[in-house]
Order: sequence, then C-alpha cells, then structure tokens
Amino acid sequence: MDALKPILDLLKSHWITLVSGVVALGAVVILVLGMMRTNVVEEMNRHKALAGEISSLMSGAKHEGMITAEKERGTKFDEQYRAALETARSINKRDPLLPGVFPRPASQAVAFQFQDAYKQRFLVLPRELQGGGPPTQQEIQDEAERLAEEIRRKKGELSLDLPPGPLPPPAPPAPGADPREPPPSPAMGPGQATATGVPAGLAEQNAAVRKARSIRMYVEATGSRAAFQISPIIASLEAPSARDMWYAQVGLWIQEDVVRALAGLNAEAAARLKAEDAHVGNMPVKHLLGIRVLGYLTKTGQLVRLDAMRSDTSGPGQPVIAAGTPMPGELKPSFTGRTSDDQFDVVRFSVQLIADQRDLLRVADAITRANFYQLVSLNYDAGPVGGQDGPYLYGDAPVVRATYDFEGFMARKAYEELMPEDVRKDLGIVTAGP
Repeated sequence: MDALKPILDLLKSHWITLVSGVVALGAVVILVLGMMRTNVVEEMNRHKALAGEISSLMSGAKHEGMITAEKERGTKFDEQYRAALETARSINKRDPLLPGVFPRPASQAVAFQFQDAYKQRFLVLPRELQGGGPPTQQEIQDEAERLAEEIRRKKGELSLDLPPGPLPPPAPPAPGADPREPPPSPAMGPGQATATGVPAGLAEQNAAVRKARSIRMYVEATGSRAAFQISPIIASLEAPSARDMWYAQVGLWIQEDVVRALAGLNAEAAARLKAEDAHVGNMPVKHLLGIRVLGYLTKTGQLVRLDAMRSDTSGPGQPVIAAGTPMPGELKPSFTGRTSDDQFDVVRFSVQLIADQRDLLRVADAITRANFYQLVSLNYDAGPVGGQDGPYLYGDAPVVRATYDFEGFMARKAYEELMPEDVRKDLGIVTAGP
C-alpha cells in the first residue's frame, strides 16, 4: 500500500482540477508514471477483490455503516482514477497532420497530400525556434561588399588600393559540397588581405556575428547538419503506405513537442532582455544538433524502429519499418524498466544540443513538461572553448554539448483507433473480438 500512497494522495488533493483539466501538466505526468508501475496495478486488483469481500459481508454485518462508508470510498477512488486517466489521455492526445489519413487514407491523393504537408512542416519548424544556420556563401559575399563599400568611403572613390564596383562573385563550391553551407575560411595569415582589400576572414567573421545577432538558436532543417529526423517518405515517388505515414507522424509529434519546449525556454529568457540582446549569445539553448526518435518499445522489449527502412517481400519496393533488436549503444538503459502495456505505448527518443551549462537541467525540465516524457539518461561534455565553433558563435558563457534520452508515453485509447492495422501488428496489439 505504501507504493500506492503517493498516487492516492495526488488524486485526493487534485481531484477537482484533474477532472476539470486545469491541473498542471507536471502533476498529471507524475500520476501517469505512477499508474504505469506494475505494483500499482496489482494494488488496484487487490482493492477490487477486497471490495468484493466487503460486499459479501454486508447482509450480516454488525458495523454496516462503517462497511458502507468503506465501500463508497472505494467506489469514489475508482471513479477518480478513471476520470484522471481520461484527463491524462486528453492532454496526451495530438491531432494528425491531415484529417482523413488514419487508420487508412481514403485515396492515393490523400497520401500524397500528407507527404507534401509533412515535408512543408519541417521547413517551418526552424522558424518556430526563431533559428537559422550559420551565414551562407551569399550572406558572406554581401558582408564583403558592405565592408568594401565602407573601405571606399574611408579611402575615397579614386583610391588605387580598392577599385570601385561590386566584388567578384564567390568561388563555386567544391565538387560534392553543399552550396547552402558556409565555405571554409581562406588559408591566409594574420594581417593579409584579399585582392579586394578586405582582410581575409573579416567578411566571414562579421557575417557570423551578424547572423548570430539575428537568431535565437542555431538549427538547420536540411543539409549535412540537419537537426530533424525526417522520414524517407518525403522522397518516395509512390504514395506512402498508411504504416509509413503513421511512423512519420509519431516522429513529427515528438519533434514538435521538443521544438515547442525549447522555443518556450528561450522565449522566457528573451522576455527578460532588451530586444537587441535577445539573440543566440544570450539564450539557454544555443544549437539544436539533432532529435532522434528511435521507435516504440513493445511489451517484450523489442524496438519497432521509426527510421530503419527495408523492402517488403510481399510487394516490390514497398518501404516498411523494420522491427528488431537495437544496435549496441543505440538504446540507452532505462532505470524505469518500462515497456508498452495496455494503457500506454512507450516511445524512446533522444535530443542532442549545445546549451548554456547553467541551464542544463532546465532544458530537461522543459522537455518533460511538453508532454508525458521522462528523462532516463543525460550525458554531456564541455562545449567549444571560447564560445565559438567555426561559424557558430555561442556567446561568452561556458556551454556544454549534451545528449538527453527520454521515454515518451502515448495513451493507447487516444491513439489505437487511428493506428493502421500493420502498426497494430508491429506493436503486438491484439484486436478485441466482437
């Protein structure tokens, strides 16, 4: 009974607010995590058995009033438990990207619409973070031209040191290089100048400073430094299957929650600053390096992956999600030991970022409050010395590179009706008979 006492106390103290949906999300999360413990379920079963025994003794009992009160208390507890669970489901539930997609799309056209909406969503997420990447080649060229014009004004239009007119275009990227990424700095010594008169590296450094002061967080949606996990369905020339769209949707839901949490944390810091100081150098979260949604952890401990694709032997070229044993070191051990059950499905994911070392735990708290998430592992080491890593400028405060591992809980009743049949099979969900 000791294991159940915290849950009972929480229900008693927050009954009204739980039912009304006004209770803080953190309290509901504590309730959900407590309800997922096996000893709580066992205690509930014992309670029901005891209630049955009490009912059988009602007719000949000498202390009927006391027994009736005990029975009413048990009934009230059961009602509160169920009401709290329904409130938890309503908070936990998210809506699909498009209506009419799950459990099966009405047509191939709907599947293609989902594919396009999914692709567009990831182009919007960086804006929700008020984020961006380091300066592009074009931004560096613009800064070089601005500096050149400034030099002209100081030296005079007839200066032989710097001819008037625009600077020559930047050199084309090396073969295989991503044109959206910043070029490497010229290999020139201190004090040397380019043919235009602009000191080597000055344009790159100034452009980096200008970019850092225009954003709150470094985050990139495309290229080799892409922070988001994006399903291969975006590149498919065929209509994605219901199963693939579901796993893409689950990954998107979690990444949206993380984005909302990090954006909110930085917004709180920005609200305490002057507008001109609300930039990446003064934010708690400096750089979102990556979000990885590994997949569902089934009741048997099997990982149903959201990102590993293989060909289905039943149909040529049809991508499906592979289910199997995690790669060594991929799935960090969890002290909770939780796997999916009849109430909640467990999804494992990780977030890697660079943050102000003073805000390391605040980041974890923000993400756990975004939905039903529990931190199960945190690893970090010192970030770039001097607050700069190439074109990335992080400010004067010491920073750390941190990896957070989480368990996410998705209420089975909130999502089961939307799950495609193939997903239900993957997760081992048995369909109830008629």
